[in-house]
Amino acid sequence: MCITLDKNCWAVSFFTVEIKLLGSNSMMIKCCLLLMFSLFTPSLWAFDCSSPQLDVSVIECESVTDFYLDLGGASSKIPGEIKSQFADPNDTTVCDANVKTDDEDLIGVFCSQGTSITTIDFDRMYLSGFISEDIGNLSELTVLKLSTNQLTMVIPKEIGKLSNLVSLTLAQNQLSGELPPELGNLEALHYLYLQNNYFSGSLPPALGALNNLIILLINDNLITGQLPEELSGLSSLRELNLDENDISGSIEVLTEIKSLRQIRMQNNQLNSVLPNTLNQMTNLSLLYLNNNSIHGPIPIEMTNMLSLNYVRLRNNNLTGPIPPEMSMLGQTLLSLDLGGNRLSGSVPQELSQLNILSYLILDKNVLSGPIPAELANMSRLFRLDLSDNLLTGEIPSTFNDFERLTSLFLSENFLSGPVPDLTGTLPLTGTQFIRIHGNCLLGFPDTTQQMIDWLSQRTHSGVTGTGIMNQREPHLCENIIFQNDFDN
Repeated sequence: MCITLDKNCWAVSFFTVEIKLLGSNSMMIKCCLLLMFSLFTPSLWAFDCSSPQLDVSVIECESVTDFYLDLGGASSKIPGEIKSQFADPNDTTVCDANVKTDDEDLIGVFCSQGTSITTIDFDRMYLSGFISEDIGNLSELTVLKLSTNQLTMVIPKEIGKLSNLVSLTLAQNQLSGELPPELGNLEALHYLYLQNNYFSGSLPPALGALNNLIILLINDNLITGQLPEELSGLSSLRELNLDENDISGSIEVLTEIKSLRQIRMQNNQLNSVLPNTLNQMTNLSLLYLNNNSIHGPIPIEMTNMLSLNYVRLRNNNLTGPIPPEMSMLGQTLLSLDLGGNRLSGSVPQELSQLNILSYLILDKNVLSGPIPAELANMSRLFRLDLSDNLLTGEIPSTFNDFERLTSLFLSENFLSGPVPDLTGTLPLTGTQFIRIHGNCLLGFPDTTQQMIDWLSQRTHSGVTGTGIMNQREPHLCENIIFQNDFDN
């Protein structure tokens, strides 16, 4: 009889049905209730939270059980040893609900001195439920790790009750909604990982109260609006990653955080100038702001940031010259990418003083004039990209002296004259490149057959035989080339 009323039974199991749906037939009610308890009791009840032998408080026992069920723990990839404890109504050892994985990692529920739950680690367990508001009752929790699952819905505001929480990891889920302002109550928090979700709305100003926060990762979400001024209160922050969002405005508020070492805000909607207060960030080693709408000149103050190692300002709307004073970063700068902007003027020869630079990328600008021969003094340079500019003159013969160069891109300029002997630079093994097509070059001297043979085997070399193909149209080179007797 009851099986035919499964719809009503399901309603009872979730405690939402009204008795009138079943009429006055008490036998049907008893039948449905019996079926509900027989089917769902193992999943709805776990641990004997009323036992005097319980190893944690009653409220923690009940809260972690509800938390586990709301995560969909019974249908997840949580190891069977843990599931069996949660499903055993006679178990009183909440603190033993953990196991060592094949990778020697400990996952599950852990306690401090067997009295309070301090760690919950269910990373990569294919959880598909949601974060229960019961999480707020675990007052001694210091670590909560739920990354790389399929959790949905929002972060409950009750999470703000976890005043002892040091690390919160919710990355790579399907969480959505706005970030709750209650996150600002987590005064002990050091690490906040929220990347790769669907969080929307602006960053809550309350985050600025987290003056112990060291790492903040909210990249790959749908965050909008500007950076709140209150973020200047993140006085311990070292690493900030807001890549792949829709944040607009300026980064000026970040310059007040003296502890910052890394700023990643690539692929956003930043639409201001680079602040001239950048030099206040005396500890900053990495600045990645490419693929935004930052405009205006490169501030001269930036050349005083003597801790900078990596700079990416690619694909913005920067204008004006490249400051020769960039040479002041010669003892620290390892990579400089200013490509895809509207920088003008010449390539400063002072850049050759960047003694430890490995990557110098200035392509897709409107730089003009000759290529400084002094660039060959950069003994640690691996990649030099000056392509897609308005450079003129000859390829410096000194480029044969590069010690480590593996990629030389000079294509799509207005370079003229013969191609110098670059056999000393050519990487004869591997998959590195030399690209010189799309210029006004004349050809190769007879002594560079080795280079001709090497380049002719590369699809993008722009070289065939003893001549150069993929040249610019002759009328574009008329004011540059004055010889008429070269062989195409």
